[in-house]
Amino acid sequence: MLPEHVKELRKWQEDADKVKRPELDEFDLQTMQEEVTRALSSGLETRITTWLDGQLHYHRGVIQEVSTQYVHYEDPYGKHRIPIHEMVAVMIVE
Repeated sequence: MLPEHVKELRKWQEDADKVKRPELDEFDLQTMQEEVTRALSSGLETRITTWLDGQLHYHRGVIQEVSTQYVHYEDPYGKHRIPIHEMVAVMIVE
């Protein structure tokens, strides 16, 4: 194959692997807020799903703090923060 073809095939594959951002309605946002509040008050382990650049990322840990822009959580590897606008799902792991 020609290098130009390989380059275009790789680009095509990257575009095919991208996931469209889930559209959240008012109910979804309310449910996420309730789960974050419950996880924060109880100290339970939580799985947070984020969307960035066409990919879903999964984070798992205990929520430590919630601010107007970030959710701060801790896992065995340290403390992390997630921008709220990237969050698409929250689930408490029991």
